[in-house]
Amino acid sequence: MNKYIRNRNKQPLFNGGNYEIHNADNGACSHLPDISSCLDIGHFENCNDAIKQARILWPDIAGDIDGCYYCCEACHTE
Repeated sequence: MNKYIRNRNKQPLFNGGNYEIHNADNGACSHLPDISSCLDIGHFENCNDAIKQARILWPDIAGDIDGCYYCCEACHTE
């Protein structure tokens, strides 16, 4: 199981304008935000489950949560 985090900061519009989910395990992502911008989601088998949990944790921004292009490509939509 991998540890997933959400970027506290919304990406600029030219990068999709969303809150990215990242796989934070063992260098899986070369584009992790600064530690101060990381919000823990938990450990999951895949990014789809992590995004589902993130949308439950933060329902007010659920439509703006997306997977990171680099480490959660299967969940990246924008």
